[in-house]
Amino acid sequence: MSEDDDARQRGHDIAQIRYHWGEVYEIGWEDGSFWFRRRDNGAMIQCATAAALRSEIRADYGAMPVART
Repeated sequence: MSEDDDARQRGHDIAQIRYHWGEVYEIGWEDGSFWFRRRDNGAMIQCATAAALRSEIRADYGAMPVART
């Protein structure tokens, strides 16, 4: 897969995660890692893959839901 293909896939993955979780988490990709930050307390987690990020978000939200506005 080319760098352009990787970038497109990352963009797609981030857009999908933001669609579902963007109201309660900031979500991004930087320096080779996907990350999310809780909007309520700023806690941040980094992951190597989008799938791992989704899993971590679900676990985080399940353990301590973020209030939706």
